[in-house]
Amino acid sequence: MSEARPLVRGVPMLLSGVGRLFANGSLAIGLTMVVAVVLVAAFAPLLAPHDPFFANPIERYLPPLSEGYLLGTDELGRDILSRLIYGARLALLVAVVPTVIALVIGGAIGLFAGYLGGAWDSVVMRVFDVMFAFPGILLALGVSAALGPGLNSMIIAMVVVTIPAFGRIIRGVVLGVKEELYVEAARALGYGNMRIALRHVLPNVLAPALVYGTLQTGRNVILAASLSFLGLGPQPPTPDWGQMLSGGRMALATAAHVATIPGLAIVFLAIGFNLLGDGARDLLDPRTRRDRL
Repeated sequence: MSEARPLVRGVPMLLSGVGRLFANGSLAIGLTMVVAVVLVAAFAPLLAPHDPFFANPIERYLPPLSEGYLLGTDELGRDILSRLIYGARLALLVAVVPTVIALVIGGAIGLFAGYLGGAWDSVVMRVFDVMFAFPGILLALGVSAALGPGLNSMIIAMVVVTIPAFGRIIRGVVLGVKEELYVEAARALGYGNMRIALRHVLPNVLAPALVYGTLQTGRNVILAASLSFLGLGPQPPTPDWGQMLSGGRMALATAAHVATIPGLAIVFLAIGFNLLGDGARDLLDPRTRRDRL
């Protein structure tokens, strides 16, 4: 019985935490939207009614609600719903993976630039300033064009574009954190810079980094779709939302659904990540929690 009491006491705490989570409207809606796409991607073989690669030119540009094709067919007679479902996998991949890589690389650069300061900080910030001088989409286009079309080159381009933003945000937070009393106390105890940066500064910059990472993931959905639309992403016949949007642009007057449906899917996922980021910011920001109390 004594072992069961802590578990019983923990149930109300768990329910309270879940209640606070869903009391945040943006977080609840965004999480629901993102989880819905994740589930669709995870169970794509079970949900897709047709082979996403099978083309039947006889059934080109069938409208939505056609017999056997809930969302119609595209310019090659492929089932749009099946390609949309399988394309969710790639949409999540190109949104999340570049964000994680850029967060690790840019975060590490920003952490040590902000903590060490001096010449290292100046050099890093000037490099970031040069990169910020180019619009993100143009810089991504340049990197993708230089590396050639394909999934790997698109991910690399998105990472290059995103690193400066993460580095600058982390650096700004570190500049404030490193002046805190507990950091001064660690220095007084003789701890090295590496230990202080990793054990005392890093944990206190994770929250803003995660919040910005979630918001950046939503932007990456749009950026990846833009690169795919221009032919610099995964190549046909890979199911890709940006590529589907590009393929339907020539038939907007006669079969608008071919481009409209993947466009709505892109907007849906981007809004989901943005709402998730907004909700996470409200949840993790101590000033917001204090105002609520």
